[in-house]
Amino acid sequence: MAKRAKKGIDCAESLDITVVADLYREFQDNLAQGKPVTVDLGKVNRIDTAAVQLLVAFAGEAVTKNIAISWKDTPEAVVDAFRVLGMESSGLV
Repeated sequence: MAKRAKKGIDCAESLDITVVADLYREFQDNLAQGKPVTVDLGKVNRIDTAAVQLLVAFAGEAVTKNIAISWKDTPEAVVDAFRVLGMESSGLV
């Protein structure tokens, strides 16, 4: 799950299908504010395909709404997940 950080979203250690719905709501709340958002991935040590898809969708929606996103402290687990899924060129990691 994610916790609201001072200026964005602070992700938990495990990002998987069990937390995607809550994380989606956090992302939508942040996008509704129309302000730049920082997603802190520093604690993440496990991420599954559903969470990767959500991150990509969130980033795409932010681009269409002209909202800046910054990714903070992206751990190797996230980079590896993007690499395994062939998404390392997405610009998110």
